[in-house]
Amino acid sequence: MYLHIGREWMIDHGAIIGLFPLRILDSSPEFRHLFYSWRLKGQVLGDFEEAKTIILVDTHIFLSPISPHTLWRRTERGNFGFE
Repeated sequence: MYLHIGREWMIDHGAIIGLFPLRILDSSPEFRHLFYSWRLKGQVLGDFEEAKTIILVDTHIFLSPISPHTLWRRTERGNFGFE
């Protein structure tokens, strides 16, 4: 199944390693280092100004304008954003 994460993006639900609130960049130096190193490599997709959620997959980090709570709720309910 695919999860709609905002904009026109859909990602494979099974490929998601983690959903994190954007504020994790303030509280975790390790995550901040990972984020900025991937950003330098062009592996961060999305608009930082609109972002509420960081979605980590094997090859990229997606910035979603949808809250982590809403994305998690979608996966729990199985609707994956197609209401």
